[in-house]
Amino acid sequence: MMATVDALRSRATLSGTEFKALSAHYDDAKIFEIILLCGFDRTVPYLANGLDLPLEEKAARFPTAAS
Repeated sequence: MMATVDALRSRATLSGTEFKALSAHYDDAKIFEIILLCGFDRTVPYLANGLDLPLEEKAARFPTAAS
């Protein structure tokens, strides 16, 4: 699964070998869902950053580095 996610994030595709390895564990419907979820993971920041959406008021924040 992690190799699939890495491939999709870095190249936006799966090689035949990668698809075959994934198919050994998941059926076509699950593979479709995995690919969609990886795409959705990229869509959210594209929209949020591209539209310059404000941060949610009560959302947790990452710690900032000391200056």
